[in-house]
Amino acid sequence: MDTILNYNAVHSVYNQTNEETKRENNIEDEKILEDRRLKEMQRIEYLEAKLIDDLKKKEEIEKEKKKAEEEQLKRQKEEQERKKVQERKVQRLTSIPEEPEPDKDTTSEIAFRLATGRRITRRFPKDCTIQVI
Repeated sequence: MDTILNYNAVHSVYNQTNEETKRENNIEDEKILEDRRLKEMQRIEYLEAKLIDDLKKKEEIEKEKKKAEEEQLKRQKEEQERKKVQERKVQRLTSIPEEPEPDKDTTSEIAFRLATGRRITRRFPKDCTIQVI
């Protein structure tokens, strides 16, 4: 009978130890799972933050590109306007008739005072229109 009691006592201690080991293993498994969940959440948050940063960089690059294109268009328009003004100046200079010889009957003399104080005098034919002058 002592042997049976010893067996039961040993078996009981073994079962208790086995149960405690199982509980410890379950706790360790839960800690491992919790650590894995935490790492996965951190990885997801990192990827989300990286995605947001990448999108911001892409938007910034697009804004800079758009700004550069607008500046280029502005420079092209300014250059075209300068060319038009220069062409008009050349056209006006070429459309002015040659200055006739001084003759009181057929010519008129017109004097212009410039903002610098300089005075320009030029002769035109009497039948010349104001557009030519």
